[in-house]
Amino acid sequence: MYSFEVSKSNNKNKKLKIIIYKDGVKIKTLHVGDNRYADYIKYYGSSATYANERKHLYLSRHNKEDWKDFMKPGYWALNLLWNKPRLDLSIADIIKNSELKYNDPNIDLNSFYLNEMYSYIY
Repeated sequence: MYSFEVSKSNNKNKKLKIIIYKDGVKIKTLHVGDNRYADYIKYYGSSATYANERKHLYLSRHNKEDWKDFMKPGYWALNLLWNKPRLDLSIADIIKNSELKYNDPNIDLNSFYLNEMYSYIY
């Protein structure tokens, strides 16, 4: 069984760190999202219409990504940062639509994401 955790990235220019486990053993760490740019969650906070326009542009720009393989950063960027208007909703959607389980690191993901990740934008 595969599971994952999401936390703030310790990589200078990335937003999120995803750790993937197989049967409880860590097998991969990925860092996604350029923290110098906004994403669907941030855009949605301003305007749902504008967020959807930006999402369409993101999908066009990244149409060569492998969005089906959860071992690739593109899967996580699309499904966490460009999927739903809140990070917890995106995680719930991943769990609903895949066989992945979520290891809860006991943090309030939405507060962490919106407050810490974007405190310097705008």
